[in-house]
Amino acid sequence: MPTSVIAFIGAAFLIAMVPGPSTVVILRRAVVNGRRTGLATVLGNECGVLL
Repeated sequence: MPTSVIAFIGAAFLIAMVPGPSTVVILRRAVVNGRRTGLATVLGNECGVLL
């Protein structure tokens, strides 16, 4: 049982560390269009998550 819990915690940590598609979109928009557009993208993404 303890080894299963440790394996689960390790897998959950790795999955949480992998950036998702929204992170890629935010980074791309910030690099291409600047910081202001990147922040607007973050705001739009978080509004969508909230809904």
